[in-house]
Amino acid sequence: MEQEESRSFLKKTEMMLKDLGHRGGEIARMLKDDASYGTKAGMIKVEQLTLENEKNKLLTKLGEKSYSLIRRKKISNKALEELYQQIQDIDNKIRGKKVSLSALKRKRSSEK
Repeated sequence: MEQEESRSFLKKTEMMLKDLGHRGGEIARMLKDDASYGTKAGMIKVEQLTLENEKNKLLTKLGEKSYSLIRRKKISNKALEELYQQIQDIDNKIRGKKVSLSALKRKRSSEK
């Protein structure tokens, strides 16, 4: 009876180990697939971001050219002219901040 229980226990243990081995292989395959997926997805994302960066550079160039053409009165477009005016207003504010900063620096250096 004891031998039979031992054999039964060993058989169950053997089956459990085989099942565990099978699952381990399955888990290893899943991890490999996930790593492969992650690598491919990462590469695609980098390519996407590179293309978006190129697009943004071109949009910036387009904006700079448009700005220059509007400033020289080479093109006329109400929507673009409104944006041009907003940029002019911001440039004026920037100049004002630079003047304020220079005055503050002069004041500080004269106090030392």
